[in-house]
Amino acid sequence: MIKIVSFLSLLLLSSCSQGPEEERKHVNKRAEPIVVGLKGLDMEADFHERTTFLNGNKIKQAQLSSEWKEACENKEPVWCFVNPQTKKGILYNYYAFADSRGIAPKDKILNRQEIEIIKSQLASNPKLIKFNWVEESSIERSFIGNNYDLKFVNFWFKEDSNSIDKVFVAFIDKTTNKLTVESVSPQNGYRIWLKK
Repeated sequence: MIKIVSFLSLLLLSSCSQGPEEERKHVNKRAEPIVVGLKGLDMEADFHERTTFLNGNKIKQAQLSSEWKEACENKEPVWCFVNPQTKKGILYNYYAFADSRGIAPKDKILNRQEIEIIKSQLASNPKLIKFNWVEESSIERSFIGNNYDLKFVNFWFKEDSNSIDKVFVAFIDKTTNKLTVESVSPQNGYRIWLKK
């Protein structure tokens, strides 16, 4: 009888629990593909999504508006799902993007010069980038933790200066593929798009 109870307990535990490794694999699933034909810039086919820094430290999840606001007020690096029900799309505040522990290898992060290359190429040929538009593509999270659909693809890039007071995001219009650059709050949440 004891053996049967023990076996059933083990079976129940293994089928109901999800270990951190399984959870991380689920979180790191890619969101949506992007078809790219840029010259001289080989971009990833998906937005970057990870919940740990390069050294293995976890990035804090701040899904609730109150959690996001509090973390940003304390200048803590955080992430959240764009859609917590489907667990699709990940937004990061600038503190996560620019953290010294690294959210991605430095040579894979877009800089201002590369953003200008993309901008110039799209001005000549808007069809060089074709996004598979899904709900998660154009969401911004404000510093108070509210989500807004901007109707633009948006992503962080690294400015030449390391100033936390002036940070920028690239926006690509859904209808025209025109790229613009805007100064934003480091407490806002945006996507990350990397070079291969």
